[in-house]
Amino acid sequence: MAFADIWPVLLLAAVVAILAGWAWTRLAARPRAGEHHTIPVDVPPPEVELEDGPVWACLECGSLAVGGGSVSMGMLPGAGDGFAYVCHNCHHRGPALEFDSPTAYRLFVQGLHSDEENENEAAEGVSR
Repeated sequence: MAFADIWPVLLLAAVVAILAGWAWTRLAARPRAGEHHTIPVDVPPPEVELEDGPVWACLECGSLAVGGGSVSMGMLPGAGDGFAYVCHNCHHRGPALEFDSPTAYRLFVQGLHSDEENENEAAEGVSR
């Protein structure tokens, strides 16, 4: 009679252990934040006309191809309006930068390229 009373508890513990193991393997398979290197977009030349008014760009690569995330991307549209953006270039999820003018956007992208050059020079200095 004692085994019959403990059987549901053992079954519940086994289900919880299986679900915890499945969740752990899913988390372990996710890509880590620092494993990829984002390459910034090219600086648009002055001849290229960008739209006047606010310009939204990705924080990571500077791409203008940012948009609202969908449920299939793991985002909840409308939940946290400032954070529901996904870059279609580098797949960064988070807020987009808003620039008042195309000149400010060009300066931002130039800054991304100068940061990348500084990182490359530092990496070459370490390897020597």
